[in-house]
Amino acid sequence: MPPEKQILVIQHTVTEKLGILEQHLKNINVTYNYVKPFLGDILPANSNEFAGLIVLGGPQSGYQEMEYPYLIDEKRYIRQALQKNTPILGICLGSQLIAECLGSKIYSGAQMQIGWNEVHLSENTIAKAYDSELSHTIKPLHWHQDIYEIPRDSISLGYSKFTESEGFIYKNNVLGLLFHLEPTLDQIKEMIHAFPDDVLASKINKKYFIKESEKNIVQMHQSGNVIFSKWCALL
Repeated sequence: MPPEKQILVIQHTVTEKLGILEQHLKNINVTYNYVKPFLGDILPANSNEFAGLIVLGGPQSGYQEMEYPYLIDEKRYIRQALQKNTPILGICLGSQLIAECLGSKIYSGAQMQIGWNEVHLSENTIAKAYDSELSHTIKPLHWHQDIYEIPRDSISLGYSKFTESEGFIYKNNVLGLLFHLEPTLDQIKEMIHAFPDDVLASKINKKYFIKESEKNIVQMHQSGNVIFSKWCALL
């Protein structure tokens, strides 16, 4: 077995965790440390001790530095990791922070998007990153309002009927997903309970949402397993 590696996971809320990503890391003998700036945790001074970085989602907006000053340090840390070509994975808010660090602007979309909507992956994404292992159309969980343009020198991951830019690949070692592929069904239920205002704003019936989650979660995890295994292979 190869020597154990360690990555850093930046968490923004107690409900959004690694989910199925945890098993992928265990499969390749990679351990992880959660750091929770929203609870007062301080980020490491540098990224030298970590083989990779995962930046998870959360209710914050990437441009809310006045409300959440720790976002300033997070962006500093992300930029440092980018300069060192560290493998980075950003999910939802995490992808927004990475996109800003690469020069894009984060801005509020027309409406809160919550639910199960198809994402049509770009031909570049399929050809350069995932070959035939991934369907051209996937159905992830969406839970966001903020959006961004694809960073310069990045490959567009794909689009949905609501969002032109659903994610990006940068330099083959940085992956940003505006949507979710990682949560378990229990985590989704926790998110529904933790963010009732989001659900209300989206005019979604909670019972219907849970039924849709039960129906779609297996295929979502199938797509997630392909994407996450490819990223984990970079560690």
